[in-house]
Amino acid sequence: MFRFLKKRFLHRFIIVYLESEKIKISFYDVKNFIVQNSDSVEFEREESDSLGDEVINFLNTLQQKVTKSYIVTLINSSGQGIIPTCTATKFSDYNIDRKYIYNICLDNSFTNFVSKAEIKWIQKIFFKTGIDLIFSPFTLLYMLFSQNPIKSSEVELHILYQTQSTTLIVTKGKKVLYGSFFNTFEEKNLLYTDFEKQEEEEDSFEIEDEFDFEDEEFDFEDGIGEDEILEDNLEDDNSSELDYKKELELIETNKNFAHSLSSTLKDFYSNPLYESSFIDSVTIYSEEKIDESIVEFIENELFLSVKIQKIDLDEEVLKLIYKEVF
Repeated sequence: MFRFLKKRFLHRFIIVYLESEKIKISFYDVKNFIVQNSDSVEFEREESDSLGDEVINFLNTLQQKVTKSYIVTLINSSGQGIIPTCTATKFSDYNIDRKYIYNICLDNSFTNFVSKAEIKWIQKIFFKTGIDLIFSPFTLLYMLFSQNPIKSSEVELHILYQTQSTTLIVTKGKKVLYGSFFNTFEEKNLLYTDFEKQEEEEDSFEIEDEFDFEDEEFDFEDGIGEDEILEDNLEDDNSSELDYKKELELIETNKNFAHSLSSTLKDFYSNPLYESSFIDSVTIYSEEKIDESIVEFIENELFLSVKIQKIDLDEEVLKLIYKEVF
């Protein structure tokens, strides 16, 4: 009876995405599973171990306006994973010490874990606002592909592709065989991880300079001021430089993705701990447009067919929130 009444109250769900250089916040006012109001905003991230005063004030104001408010985030660092067993005595086989993790068994078949240090780190970041729900991207990805028909005989690779991170799970029918999480950017603060940065290797992506920033000479004609031309040229240069930086960031992200995916699949295929079988197909779940070079890499270098499924990340996170709150 209480659960029935609870969903009739107005709830505010505030979803916070922590990225290396920005913080994205979406909030939804929900009553009886119907969104009454929503909005989103972005802030520059000035410190890696704090939300910053502007974000803290914004979140606290959002909470004060609706009594039943929840702040929610997704774990976005490497101190997490899954192992294909729920038997605690086998955790050590995967170099997992139960003293240092929180873990949950899903479907009586595999374990989703996160380091206690990672949870403490998140709690520290949200110390001045509070944090109500912390979700693993593995839980989100598992929910996503579980909504699709299960191909009992195929080995499938499921990828949740986000702006700066990738979560993947390999399945055969309903059985989870393997899982991995990696960032596609260099973490600037590694205090809460035990992972060493891998050396860069050559791969199929090559950086090509498409812009030339060499100084150019101009002839100043009568009636055209030198300052005016220099100002116009500066604006063009700034625009070109911004495009150039974005291009380099995209290429670097794709390189990191390709390198990490190759290393991850090599581990899956070669590690005797995992019931490895040749992967038949790949489904990528993403809110963003997937760059063609990523698809080409998977198809041409890994010889796998790729299906892309567009998602609304907020909408999927809300489904997880509803399960917890209602």
